[in-house]
Amino acid sequence: LGDVAHVSSHGYVASHRCLAVVRPSNSVELVDLDSGASTVLMEAPAAAAVAACDLPGNEVLVVAAWGDSCARWRLARDGAGGWRVVAPRKTCAGLAAAGTVLVAAVENAAVGNSYIARCAGTVVDVLDEGLAPIAHFSVGGAGRALAWKLGGDLAVAGAGGLTIWDSGSGCTEMVVKTPCRGVAVAGYGFVCVADAGLLTREAARADDMKVRASDGYVGRAETRDTGFGGGLIPA
Repeated sequence: LGDVAHVSSHGYVASHRCLAVVRPSNSVELVDLDSGASTVLMEAPAAAAVAACDLPGNEVLVVAAWGDSCARWRLARDGAGGWRVVAPRKTCAGLAAAGTVLVAAVENAAVGNSYIARCAGTVVDVLDEGLAPIAHFSVGGAGRALAWKLGGDLAVAGAGGLTIWDSGSGCTEMVVKTPCRGVAVAGYGFVCVADAGLLTREAARADDMKVRASDGYVGRAETRDTGFGGGLIPA
């Protein structure tokens, strides 16, 4: 890959063997992990956050976020080991800018669109593929990690605990109140690691769904002490 300033697991698309990265030379690129070919998308600060997800029709959505801005591209294979732009770059600005910026994207076939989550400090924005706002909410402490579940539910792990945004109802629920280091999708639920080393699985299951006035849900959380301390971050 050469020199890379910023990369995350959200930038990897397994089905296409490609990885979105930010170079120290201030460029956002999509790298083919088989050929090594790199497609430069735009100039952006080396501290920008990047994400990618696969789309129907053999396409890939790439997202970059920095400062108060966000940009997205839709690309497809060009038949020569590289990529061609299917949908021109679209950008937006005026979003929250205080704190570490995180970004993640997911394809949502149920609504025929893609969801983009952008977190800056304690403020979370959910956007559609056209960067139009879908939801805007705050979490209890600075965000540290994001995870999208297939179907569109978003988990935000951070200093305030684990908060889940339900794409169906638009409601948020803090399901773990202990500060969390990281979160990952596990089947139909999420797994997070708290600062105290507690591994928690949260999922709504038919036998213990609790319907609330807000139309949200709380599933039964199972917690286990891993003994790893506070440094474990799931990939």
